[in-house]
Formats: sequence, C-alpha cells, structure tokens
Amino acid sequence: MTSRTRPASLRCEPARSIILKLGGIDPVAEECDVHRSRVWAWAQPRERHRAATGGNVPQRHHVRLLNMARRLNVPMTAEDFLPVHNNESLPVCVAAAPDAVATL
Repeated sequence: MTSRTRPASLRCEPARSIILKLGGIDPVAEECDVHRSRVWAWAQPRERHRAATGGNVPQRHHVRLLNMARRLNVPMTAEDFLPVHNNESLPVCVAAAPDAVATL
C-alpha cells in the first residue's frame, strides 16, 4: 500500500498504544520534555511526515515513559517499546478508532 492510498487516520504501533496508555500526546510530551508535535510524529507513518518515526518511540525516552507508567499504575514493560511488524517485516500502521483520532 502506498502513502497515496493510506487513510489519513493511520497510526503506527507501538507508539500509538504507548501514547494512549499514558494519557495522550500532551502528558507524554511534558514527561519527555519535547514539543507535542514530536510525540505526534512517533505514531505517524514515515512517508507521511519527515519527522515521523513509523511507530517507534525514540530510545532516549523509554526510561522516562516506563517511570511515568509506574507512577500512573499503567502496566508497561520495556518489551512494549519493541517494534511491531507485519508478515512483510514492515511497521504496523492501523486505522485509528474515531475516539483515538482526537488524542493522536
């Protein structure tokens, strides 16, 4: 599937799930001391935006986010940050649920 045929509401894993579990873009951006647009870019397909990571959360933020999850009593492990791939070894990007679009 090319970027021209992908729906605009695609979100890539595992970043999408991590962001949602931790309360959304703004709390995650505050915890990581980055602009909210950086966090948004983590959950975007690489071909959609030049800063997009295709679902990967930058490694420098993993420990902060794991500590945040612990404070919030959100079950999360280091394995949750591992890239998710489909059978073609490509990052998984899924259509976001209508209620998730507003938070991502």
